[in-house]
This record gives sequence, structure tokens and C-alpha cells, in this order.
Amino acid sequence: SVLVRYTGTGAITAGTALTVGSTTYTFVDAIAANTIAVEVTGFAATIADFVTLSGNIGFKKSGTDIVAVGTGISASMTAGGSVSVSLSNASFGLKAGSGSTAFELKNGSFAASITGLGSITATSVLVRYTGATAIAANTALTVGSTSYTFVDGIAANTIALEVTGFNASIANFVSLSGNLGFKKTGTEIIAVGTGVSASLTAGGAVSVSLTNASFGLQASSTSTA
Repeated sequence: SVLVRYTGTGAITAGTALTVGSTTYTFVDAIAANTIAVEVTGFAATIADFVTLSGNIGFKKSGTDIVAVGTGISASMTAGGSVSVSLSNASFGLKAGSGSTAFELKNGSFAASITGLGSITATSVLVRYTGATAIAANTALTVGSTSYTFVDGIAANTIALEVTGFNASIANFVSLSGNLGFKKTGTEIIAVGTGVSASLTAGGAVSVSLTNASFGLQASSTSTA
């Protein structure tokens, strides 16, 4: 559903009814003064070979751009039925002009299903996308009472799902930890990282480990390497 709302210096009280002839309109919810917003409930969009977005978003025109902000937004990357990486309940900001679109999600909950890997967790996740135009650090977007700030700058032509503090176990083999970047390629999800650790432990005193390593992963619905 979509709501388009506009108020000047006066607010609208919930339940306010307007009647012209036989036609009546009721403002079911209150609207604060100085509101300019297009509110979209159940928004869904797919960015080709990257992620699918869903949630409730507010849109506004700002100069020659359209900006959007939201909370409780989800982004999912899926390859086949059983391999996926997702961020849910995240904060979201988008800036779109005639030549480029940029968006970012952060502060959400991470989940992943990758064949052969278990107990997958992460400390933080960033989903970032830019077209031909970069985003400057501390760019702030506001729609109504909701704001989003791009704390860090994002270079042009960025497509990334960045996972910090990734941890996973491979049954009866090793535990993995480090910072990874994920990407969808066709029917597979790939991941790369540097400074990644792998440890093989038997009891508290016996272990073999590799630290500060380069890492690559390729996962489909049938296998992981």
C-alpha cells in the first residue's frame, strides 16, 4: 500500500472527516505539521545479480534527487533454494538521480545458509550499492521524522555485501573467522576475504591453525568449495 501525505504549518487530527456532496474522506491517522512524504508499505525490489530488498520505506524529492529512508528493511542474496545470505531489520538509505542510484543498509541481523557450513554468525554487515556517482561521507537523508546517514563515503560503481566478524564451522574439520565480501554470480554465491583464520582443534590443548590468510568460497545449491 502507498500513502501520499502533505501538511503545512497545521497538523491533522486522527479521525478528521471531509465531505463534498456524497463523497467523504477520513484521515484515519494523525499527520504532523510540515509533513511531505510518500510512504510505501510492503516495498519490494530486485537488483539484478545482487540482492532483493523488502520493507516499509518513505520517499521524498530533494532538489533533483529522490531520497528514501526506512527501518526494518531486509536484503537477501539467494542462489538456488538452499544457499542464501541475508540482512534483516536493517536501517536503509537511498539516493537516486537522473544518472545514478546509491543505497546502503546497516545495523541489521545477519543470517546465512551455505551448504557444509554451520553455526554462521557475524558482528556487523553492510550492504552497499552505487552507480556512476559516489556518495560523500556523512551524507544525510531525511523523510519525515526518519533519517539515515551514510557515515562513510562509498566509491562509484560499488556492489558489495560486506561481513565483519564472520564465523562458521565446518563439521569435523575447521572453524573459520574473519571479514568477508559476498557476491552473487549466476546461480552461485562467492565470497572472498583477507586476514581470515582457520583453526582445527581437538580438546583444549591440541590445535592447528592458519591466520591472516587469503580466502575464497564458491557455493551453490549442490556443493561448496
